[in-house]
Amino acid sequence: MTEPHSPTRRFWLGGRRAAEQDRFFREALEPLGWEAGDDQEWDAGWITGMPDPAQFRRVSPARRLNHFPGNAALTVKSRLHASLSTLRERIVASHGADSDAASRLAFFPHAWVMPHDYHALQ
Repeated sequence: MTEPHSPTRRFWLGGRRAAEQDRFFREALEPLGWEAGDDQEWDAGWITGMPDPAQFRRVSPARRLNHFPGNAALTVKSRLHASLSTLRERIVASHGADSDAASRLAFFPHAWVMPHDYHALQ
């Protein structure tokens, strides 16, 4: 009797990374039977930077990617600040500056985005 053949699982390492990062993934995955794939053939993708939007349409319960659409709003410091500032402005407009909701958004400091805010920072 033959053992059932399990399909090869493939990982895709995209974007710009240091060679040490690639080595880390390869040393972790290859002993488990994973093989290197590419941007077309992958089951798990680790992308440095934002993947092409078409890759998000390829994600499924069997295909995982280390990003989700729009995650830069949380993971890029300047965009996170912009998102929180916009939320704070909306809360102040709808509930007032002295509301409990507005006070809960006082935890993050003012920030400046260069070069646009250069003179304000000075």
